[in-house]
Amino acid sequence: MSTRATWSAGSRWRRWDPHIHSPVTTLNNQFGPDAWDEYCRRINEAAPPAAALGVTEYCSIEGYKAVIQRRDLLRHVEFIFPNVELRLATANKAGAAINVHLLFDPSESSHVETIESALTHLVFQYDGGKYGCTRRDLVKLGRDYDGTANLSDDAAYEAGVNQFKVPFEALRDWYESDQWLRDHCLIALAAGKDGTSGLKEGGLQALREDMERFAHAMFSSNAKDRDFWLARGAAATDHEQRYGWPKACLHQGDRILTRTTSGT
Repeated sequence: MSTRATWSAGSRWRRWDPHIHSPVTTLNNQFGPDAWDEYCRRINEAAPPAAALGVTEYCSIEGYKAVIQRRDLLRHVEFIFPNVELRLATANKAGAAINVHLLFDPSESSHVETIESALTHLVFQYDGGKYGCTRRDLVKLGRDYDGTANLSDDAAYEAGVNQFKVPFEALRDWYESDQWLRDHCLIALAAGKDGTSGLKEGGLQALREDMERFAHAMFSSNAKDRDFWLARGAAATDHEQRYGWPKACLHQGDRILTRTTSGT
């Protein structure tokens, strides 16, 4: 379902967007009536061109599957991978749940089925019930939470996705108990206002460090964050002891690529 390009020229700068939603996104869908035409056009016209996209969807890989079906329309994109966006059951000082992203390797032909099977075991508990990270369970969660029996499937699904927030410990246990996940999935954690930067107060520093230690990469466009996570300068002193290794700091578009004269 995806191709892996082979390059023989050594290191090159290539534009990646590891966090880009699609016209089938569930929450805050701002795509217009000609969504797919506009979506593909803007990706094709992005400057510099995007070589890789992490197609993102809340609690699923539906967006990734939809983009893969249209990959022939994307002229410059050589690599597409799934990005499942989740929210942790931990709020920062602004009251926002911490965002976390599961970046999956698409190299195996059965990766779609394997990812969807793994997500069934990621569970949210509410009012004595247990709900897996699947459309069926999220629809049921939405109806149970809303209390409206005649809620449409789409509306119930959106409500379920909005409520599905996983405790950090449950996410870590789920990930560490599955060898396939450990071999084929990277954890990226938001570092900005919707991320761990808001956990500096209220005795949450140990939890913040535990989350950040668990992650393989951080999402932030802040230059200071980049230097910190690459363990540059003063940050290098205790970085290895606290976090184990430097982490990639990724700048993402979130909605859709825009035309620009500089890479992301």
